[in-house]
This record gives sequence, structure tokens and C-alpha cells, in this order.
Amino acid sequence: MFGSVFGSVLLLFSSCLFRTQAAFPFYDENGKAAALSAHVSKTAEGRLAADRAAAFQFTLNRPIPVSENKSCIIDFTAAVPGAAQTAVQFAPQSAPFTVCLNDGSKDGETWEMPVAAAAFGGAGGGVNRFRYALPVDMQKIHRIKIRAQAAGEIVLNSFSIENRIFGFETRDGVITVSPYVSREGGGEGGVSLRTEGNPSGGKTLTVKELSPRSKLSTRAFAYDASRFTAGEVSLPPGILGKSPWPVTVTGDAAAVLVSASPIPQYPEPVTTDPGVILDYPQSVWRNDNYEFFRWERFANILIFDTADYAVQERMLKRLAFFTEKKGFRGRLASDEEIAELHGWNAHDYRTRDLAAFFELARTERFPLLQEERELEAILLAAGLLRKENGAIVGGVSGAIISISRQSNGYLRRLFMAHEGFHGIYFLDEDFRRFTQQRLAGLDAVSKRFILSYFDYQAYDIT
Repeated sequence: MFGSVFGSVLLLFSSCLFRTQAAFPFYDENGKAAALSAHVSKTAEGRLAADRAAAFQFTLNRPIPVSENKSCIIDFTAAVPGAAQTAVQFAPQSAPFTVCLNDGSKDGETWEMPVAAAAFGGAGGGVNRFRYALPVDMQKIHRIKIRAQAAGEIVLNSFSIENRIFGFETRDGVITVSPYVSREGGGEGGVSLRTEGNPSGGKTLTVKELSPRSKLSTRAFAYDASRFTAGEVSLPPGILGKSPWPVTVTGDAAAVLVSASPIPQYPEPVTTDPGVILDYPQSVWRNDNYEFFRWERFANILIFDTADYAVQERMLKRLAFFTEKKGFRGRLASDEEIAELHGWNAHDYRTRDLAAFFELARTERFPLLQEERELEAILLAAGLLRKENGAIVGGVSGAIISISRQSNGYLRRLFMAHEGFHGIYFLDEDFRRFTQQRLAGLDAVSKRFILSYFDYQAYDIT
């Protein structure tokens, strides 16, 4: 009896004695670090060299919970001589590096790691640093087993639970990549994402440094790049539907990432590019009458797309007369007074004019329409307007622009470009200076023609 108890205590003591805390952390989804214990002390630093098949085990000091739509990010450096230049996925029998979460138990998952990714901007067969995003569906992680089956060295930097992503990104020498992504032709033949681990709810697709004349397509949406490199293009949550796969890019890109992302709730705008807005499916609008967006390259410009001109007029016609119409500028016209007059089929207004309009309506207790009140609420939530001692004042320097679905295709493109230039003019001092220099350089006849044209269009040219 004594021998049996003594043996159990000795086994427990030796187990604790020979487990060393690992030098690399495991971060939970709140960013809090948990300690890992190495079963073999020489692997505690995270350097896993293998000249032959070898297994390394680590145990967490507390189970790490994993909620829905999360990935386990394994940050590691791989130095593997002679690794395949474009290898990203490996067959089980030849995978040089595998990670088994929860040690292969019934709630565990086993994944094969890449060790070279020249096609994604890595160093080919040399040293590559990865953030490999594993789409885990288990509820908790408590153990890790790593199996190395190739000559070379793997250095573990950290583990972390983060929002789920699929795709790849190369930034500052680090390759973020997930399973189910392939790239052909050494990075010049396009990118394809196909997955079975679909995030639930909203999904955002972000493409960075999209090469000229490239095409981005999903199951339900396509976007053609211009003749210039697109710094960043985002397809916002809602537009991708439940299953966007396959996601493909013809041409080159520095990143193609699908991430779990909640659909913005009113009054938060949807962030995207104006080119996306032109063909944004009306079926996924959050409001039957209009949808509104934040221009991703100019965060203080909001873009409103209305179902028809009638909705646009109810929201913006009075504002047009208040801001720039001859005989009306600076006052609030009644519905009856402007009922038979034309507003505009597209609109643009800067922060200070928006603030003046809504402050005058407040002080005069003017009966604004429901759509005008909704616009006010959106602008307050976005910070373009703010309340100061009860008064409506300007917030951040910004603007709104608007187009309508009632305009046909070529007019929508024309109006978006035209109103977009107005929005940039309101925000960008260099663009204003350039425009004023061009105007100052015109001859007197040309200036009179322009002013007479705007006067004929019922602008207040003063």
C-alpha cells in the first residue's frame, strides 16, 4: 500500500518537475496570455528541430475557450532547406509540420502547416515567418501536440484566438495565410479561395494592392479594377451572402482576406468603395428606401443611394434649396412652396451647411420630414454633426453625397464621379487650391459663360 502511494506521488512529482514553462504565450480571444508547459524541457524555448519524425507536447495552465467564428493563429518561423517554392498545402504523408490541438482527443483537430510560400511573398525555400489561421470549431483548447517530419527548424512565436479569417496577406515580412487558399503562377496568375469552414453571419472581403485591370469575383458579385492599382477594396458584410465561395482574383494582390464581420446596424454606415456601391445588391439593403455608406478612402464622406428620386427628394430636396438655390438660400422652404420645383438628381453637402440647416430647423421648430430626421440621426451618429448645449453644430470636417437607383447605369457612374469630386473638394485643401487656380486662369468670356450657366440652372451664384 505504502509503495503504491509513494509511487503515485513520485510519478506526480516527476511529471511536475520535468515540465518547463514555455517561452512563447497562448493568447485568448480577449488578448490575455495563458502559460504553456513543455513536456520536454529542451523544447520550452519553442525551437523544434527535427532530423527525423519527432513529436513535441505542450499543456496549457488553463483551458482556453473558443467562441463562434474564431481562428487559432499559430505564429511561427520556419527554416526548412529545400522546401517547395510554392508549397502551401501538404498531403498528410508528406507534411513536414503538423499541429494537433487537444492532442488528438475526440474534440481535437489536426492541421498541416506550410513551411514555404514564395507565391505569397515569402523567401521560397529559406526562412519564412507565418501567422497560420486555423478555423477551429472546438469549444476549448487545453493541449497541443506538434509533429515535425522534415530536416530544419520550426520556431514557435505565439498562439492566439482571433476573429476567423480565410485567405492571405503579406505585410512587414510576415505571411498571414489560412487553409483553402491557392495561388497559381508564382503570384501572377490569380488567387482562389475555396472553403468548407464558412463563417456564420456577416463576412467582409478585403483585397489590398489589387493590380490594374484585375477582376475580383465572388459567387454573387464581381468588381473590376481600374487601370490603376487599387490600394484597398472592401466588399462589406451583407453583400457576400451566406456562402461567397469561390472567391477569385485574376491578377496580383498583396492580400485577399475573408473575415467574420457583423453587418453594421443602423445608424452605422456600411464601409466600402464607390465602385462597389454602384452595383451593391438592393436586395441586401437594410432599409427599403435607401442605403448609406462610408467611403473607405475618405472616412468622413457618407454616400446615400436611394431607391428612387421621390425618396431622394424627401431626404435632400429642402436641403438643396437651403444650401444653393437662388431665392431660397439660407431659409427653410415649405413643402408647398417647392412642390413644383426641381431639386437635383444627385446631391453633395458639406458639414457646415448640414449643421446650419438642422440648427435652423431646431430653432424655428420647423416640421421636417421623417427622411430628413433620419438623415440628422445618421449624421449625429457618424460625428459629422454634434450637439453642443442643445444646439446642432458641425462635427468632423466631412460631407455627404447622394445618387439614386432611378438614374440609369451611365448616369449613376457619371453622378458618382461628379459628386465624389465635390466631396473631395470639401475635404482636401490641395484639390481646392488646384481648382481655384484653374478658375483664376480662365479668360473673362469663359468665366461669364460658366456663371451664366449656373445662374440658368438656378444656383445662387453669389
